[in-house]
Formats: sequence, C-alpha cells, structure tokens
Amino acid sequence: MRRLATIVAVDIVGYSARTEADEASAAADVAVLRAGIEAACAAHDGRLFNTAGDGFMLEFGAVSAALSAAEALAQGAGPPVRVGVHLGEVTVTETGDLLGHSVNVAARLEALAEAGTVLVSADVRRALRGPVGERLVDLGQMRLDKMGETLGVFALRPQGAARARPALRRRALVGGLAAAVGAGGVAGGLWWARRPRIPADARRLYDKAQTALGSGLPEDVAQAQGFLREAVAVAPNYAEAWGALSRAYQASLLFTDPAHQAGVTTLAKAAAQRALDLDRDQPEGWATLALLAPVYRNWAEAERLYLGALGRHARDPQMNFAYGRLLIGVGRIREAVTHGDLAVSGDEFAVWHRHLLALALWSAGRMEEAEHTLDKALARWPRHYALWFLRLSLLTYTGRADQAVAMGRDVAGRPSNIPESDLTLSTRVAQAMMTRSPKDVAGAIEANAAAARRGIGYAENAVTMLSALGRLDEAFAIARAMYFGEGFPIGDVRFSTGRFAVAGRRQTYILFTPPTAPLRADPRFKVLMRDLGMAAYWRASSHAPDDPTWVPG
Repeated sequence: MRRLATIVAVDIVGYSARTEADEASAAADVAVLRAGIEAACAAHDGRLFNTAGDGFMLEFGAVSAALSAAEALAQGAGPPVRVGVHLGEVTVTETGDLLGHSVNVAARLEALAEAGTVLVSADVRRALRGPVGERLVDLGQMRLDKMGETLGVFALRPQGAARARPALRRRALVGGLAAAVGAGGVAGGLWWARRPRIPADARRLYDKAQTALGSGLPEDVAQAQGFLREAVAVAPNYAEAWGALSRAYQASLLFTDPAHQAGVTTLAKAAAQRALDLDRDQPEGWATLALLAPVYRNWAEAERLYLGALGRHARDPQMNFAYGRLLIGVGRIREAVTHGDLAVSGDEFAVWHRHLLALALWSAGRMEEAEHTLDKALARWPRHYALWFLRLSLLTYTGRADQAVAMGRDVAGRPSNIPESDLTLSTRVAQAMMTRSPKDVAGAIEANAAAARRGIGYAENAVTMLSALGRLDEAFAIARAMYFGEGFPIGDVRFSTGRFAVAGRRQTYILFTPPTAPLRADPRFKVLMRDLGMAAYWRASSHAPDDPTWVPG
C-alpha cells in the first residue's frame, strides 16, 4: 500500500564518538531521545516506525505537526540531535515500516544537518502556510549524497532567532547560495568552517566513481578505483572519497586472485581508516571494516559487526545489502527482504541490490514481486550477467523451463561477457528440466558435476540442479566437498570469467532457495547444518530460520 506521509528522520550528533568515550552514557542518551520522541509523537499525532541504534524514523499525517515535533526534538534538553523532514509517497509494509525514496530523502537531509538544526525539503515548504513557513530559510538547490537529482532545501529558523545561514555537515549547494540570508551561523558555527572545501574536480571524480561502483562489474570497479585515487590525490581530506575508495577495494576482492587478496584487504582497511580519521561517522568507512570480516561459519560475529555499522547509519544501502545477503545465507529470508528493500531504496542504481531483493522475494515465496523487481532491473541493465542468470534460474525452476531454453537460445539477449561454455552449462539444465528425458538429464548432470570441480560457483549451481532433479546423494556429496573439502578439491575461481572465491569463504544462500527445497526436506540437511555450525548459530543467537524444522533437535 502506498500513501502520502511526512517523514521525520532524527539521530544523535557524534554518537559513534560518544559511544567510544562512554558506552553507558551514550546508551542513556538514546533512551532519553527515545522518550522525547515518544512524547513528541503523542503530542503531535505521529508515530515511530523504524529505529536502529541512535537513528529514529517518524511519520506524521500533517506537515505542520511534523515541523512542530522536529523543532521540539532539535531544541530539546536531551542529547544534541539533527533532523531531516520530507513530504512524499511511501510504501507501507505488513509490519508498518515505511519504505521508498521519500524515506531516503528525509534520512539524507538529516545527515546533512548539524546539531540543533532542522532541514526540510521544498515539498515540505510548499505544503506549509503561515508563520512557520516564514521561518524557513532557503538554502538553494542541493544534491544529496548518492542521489542524482537536486532538490530545494530549507532550514527551520528557531523562534526569535535572527536570520542566519544554518550549519550543514557538508558543502552540497548546487546553486542559489545567495538566497540564504545573513552571514552568521547557528547550532555551532559556520558550516563551511567545519569541513574542508572540496574542489569541483574531486567531486566530479567521486560522482563518476559512485556510478561505476553501482554495476558491480570488474572493469567498472577498477575504473571507480582509478577515479577515487585521483579524487583523494586532489583532495586529501575528502572523507567521502576515502570511504568510497575503501568500498571499491573491498568490492574488487571478488575479482582478485587469492594470492593477492591480502594486499587488497590492507588497502581497503587503510582507506576506511583514513575516511574515519577525517569523519568518525563516515558510513562507507564503517561499512568496509564490517564487510571485510568473514561471514562463512562466522555468522554471529559478522552479524554483530553489521548491526554495529547499521546502528550508526541505519539506512546505509551497502550495509543493508550486505546484511540482507547474510540473512539469506542463514535461512532468515523474510528479514532479508526488508533489508533488500532498504538497499534498493537507498541506492536505486546499484544492480546487485536489486538482484538481492529479487532473490530474497523468490526465496520467500513472493513470486509476483520477485518477477516485478527483476523486470525493472533488466529494463535498466538488460544484459547484466547476474540478472540474466537469475532470470534463467527462476524460469528453469518454476515450471517454465521451455521459456528458459528459449531465453538461452536468444543470442542477442545474452550477457556479452560470459563464455559460451558457461552459458551452455545452464541451458543444458533448462533443457533437462523441460524434457526430463534420461539423455538430457544425464548430460546436464555429467557436465555440471565435472564443472563443480573447477570452481565454487559451478559447485553451487550443481548442488541446486541436483536437488531440483531429486538426485540428493550427488547434491550432498558436492555440498560437502564445497564446504568441508570432502571427497574432491574445488578450484579457487567462482566461474571462468576472472571471479574468485574470497579466501576461506563460501556462500550458503543456495541452501535456502526454492530449487533446494528437496535438500532441506532430507534428514541429511540437519547434519549439514550441524557440521557447518549454523545450528549452533541459530541456537546461540536466538534467531531461528524461517522454518524451525531446519534446526537439528
């Protein structure tokens, strides 16, 4: 369901540094802020719909009520907070959470503000009448972080205060600076004195790098590294560029030979630390440090790190993507859908975010939504290899193998960077699922089982295919080879296109997708969960998988 809502985003300024200095005091600050938020919602007919760490998201039916609540929080006696307000359409989930671009805009406005400042969008300004509207100071057009479009931004001047340009966290003005009146600063001083001026050339390089990173393709990730290295050379104190560079290094691990991954990891950590030295709240720096931790058979610690990063930046798209991927890999599919939604709404131009959401929706049994998500992604990236193979798998394993076969034969629509031999492996599976002839089934099994010895990605595909065909003995044999090295060794590559398995890591999401349902129904699945340590994770974390029967007794 969609509706119009006024969204208020609130968080505590400098929360991460406060936590490091005195964790108990910082936790008390969050409790004080929450009490203030609940009081403001009660007084102004609002509701709290999402919270993570020190961040809170509120909804109000009336713009004037939202502004009154926002001002009460910004000027309150509790910990120093910053507030962003936006009016727009949102999607309401079954749990009452709100998703969509409008929620993201409010969060980005909040991130731009300084302590005690309320920033609002032009949509909020247009909806206001009377004295409150007259107190809004026009800051001109701004481009918010990771958003392509610009929008008008206004700051709410406190009652009785002289007209002044409010403080902002970073210089984001595109035009209209002269429209802001006065020369003084409020809430802690002049905003341009708080952060170094970033040369236009460095900003352009940063923007181009963010676009390149969105595809997730090796050549684009390498290009992003080049842009960002140039950006930090031009602007050594550019925290956002250092954070993005750390992310680019981390993303490149998938395309790096295991013999060289330790060096790339060192570069990623160094760039992340530089970003955090410049700005302790820099989200991509925190995200990179969390993402460098191993996930496989380390789920509890990885989850702790991910939630720590999300506690600082609850709606960070990269961290929501990573956490959603972790959740699929431990059988918590319904939760993965929520974080996939947040990843897509936070960065709609990241192809892997849409891939994750489509996979999670399919795995959760929400087929129509999965197909709709995949359709939209393929319309934007029609020949991206990950989207193409996900579509092929969905058709193959949902009773439409004939359509999958036709898709494989459409040479013009195939991804251009995948070898013919890899395409043939997948289309042979579709052919076997369509005809079920002994010859086709035997041929698909023989080819994919042989490929499984060459790389991890091939092994994952073989387990999926064998499970769907009911060949569970072979499926479990390859799974145990993949996870424990039993029976036969598997190569370090994922596939034959320069994609590598990061050292010591394996994917477990395939164990919880629809085609592997026969695997999960077999008694040996619980043994596999025990041996992987996943059963111990489920029990210790108190987070059961979607189906409790998967947990060994």
